[in-house]
Amino acid sequence: MALLLVTGLLVPALGASAAGHRDLIEWVHAYNLFSPNGDGRRDTVRFVFDLAHGARVTAGVRASGGTVLHAQSLHRLDSGRHHWTWDGRSDDGTVVADGSYDIWIRARRGAVTQTLKTRAVADTVAQGRLVTSRPTVYPRAQIVDDQIQLVYVAEGWSPYVVWVGEDFQPRTELRILNHRDKVVRDEVVKDSATPTFTWDARRTDGTALAEGTYRARLRTIDQAGNLLRLSQRITVSHAQLVEQVWTNTVPAATAGRFYPWFDLGCNDCYNFASPVASDRYPGGLSFRPNESTWGTSGYFLMDLPFTAAPVDTYRITAVGGPTVPGASDVGALSGVLMRGDSTASSPWFHVDLVDYPYLPVGEAPIHWTFGTKPPNSFDVATFSVEYRYYVSAAS
Repeated sequence: MALLLVTGLLVPALGASAAGHRDLIEWVHAYNLFSPNGDGRRDTVRFVFDLAHGARVTAGVRASGGTVLHAQSLHRLDSGRHHWTWDGRSDDGTVVADGSYDIWIRARRGAVTQTLKTRAVADTVAQGRLVTSRPTVYPRAQIVDDQIQLVYVAEGWSPYVVWVGEDFQPRTELRILNHRDKVVRDEVVKDSATPTFTWDARRTDGTALAEGTYRARLRTIDQAGNLLRLSQRITVSHAQLVEQVWTNTVPAATAGRFYPWFDLGCNDCYNFASPVASDRYPGGLSFRPNESTWGTSGYFLMDLPFTAAPVDTYRITAVGGPTVPGASDVGALSGVLMRGDSTASSPWFHVDLVDYPYLPVGEAPIHWTFGTKPPNSFDVATFSVEYRYYVSAAS
C-alpha cells in the first residue's frame, strides 16, 4: 500500500485551558509513517514532545471511525523532553491494518488540559515496478553510444510528489548479474523519488561485456521501512545498430494532450487558457488572447509504435499562421517563435524516460508545447514528428 507521508498536522487542541497555558505541551518531532510487520525496520512510530511544566500525560490511538484502539497512561512526567512509542498494536495485542490512525497525547496540570493531535500511517507493503527501456543493449554499436535505462517507480508516483520532495526511496540498489550469477554492475541511489540507473554493458575499461542474457535485480526500501525486490532480464548483443526515422503528421486538434504538473515555485503557472478550434485551418487549433496571466498554451504528446530508448531523439514541426492572415502575431513552438504564415521546427530533443508524462505510464516519450501571450493570436494547422531511433543491423 502506498500512502503519501502525512506532515504538517501537528495541531495543538486546547481543552478548558487559558490561552496563557498553550505551551504546556509542544510537539518536537512526529515522524508518522511506519511498518509494524516485525521485520525490524520501522516497526514502531515515535512521537517526541516537550512539557513546560510537570503534568499527567496520556496517549492513545483512534481508528478513522473514532473507535479507541489503544490508550496508555504515561503517568506524571516532569518538565522537559519526552517521547511515546506505538508498536502498531491495539489493546488486545492485534496488529492494526494498513491505514491512517489518529494519535493524541494529552497533558493535564491542575485545571489545565491540553491535547496534541496528529496521525500515524501504517504501511506494511511496498509496491512499485521496474520500468525498463529497450530490453537489449548494444555495447559495440558504432553509430551511437547505446545504453538502457532502468527506473524504479513507486506506487502512487506523481510529479507533485517528486517536486514536493516528501515521498522518496531512502535506498535503492541495482545489481546486474551474468549467467554465472557474477555481479557485473552494482550501484546504489539514495534519497530519490525516482531512482534511475543507466547501463551500457561495458566494463570499467570500456570494453564490451559478453553477449548473452543478464539479470537486473533491484532492491529498494521505502520510507516506512518496507523491502521490495524486483528483477528484469536484459540481453547484451554485439550486433551493430542502424538509424531509422519514424515520422507522423496529425491535424493539431487531434494531437494527444496532457495537463502539466508545475513546480510549486512556479507562481500561478496554472493560470493559462486552452486553445480552441481553428476557423482558419480545418482540424487546426487557435491560440487566442485571453485575460490569463500566462496566455494560451497547449501541452501535447505522442506515443510510438515501438519501444523508446534513451539514445533516441526527436523534433516537432508546426505549420500555421496568425489567426487573421497577414497580421504580425506570433506563436511559440517549444520556445521557437513562429511569425506570419510559416513552418517552424523545434530543436532535436533527447528522449527523457523519467520525465512526465512518460512516467508513470511509460507510454508517451514525445511531448511538446505551443502557446501565445496576449495580444497575440496564432493558429496551428498540423504538428509533425520526426523521431530518430536505432535498430539492429541484423534484423
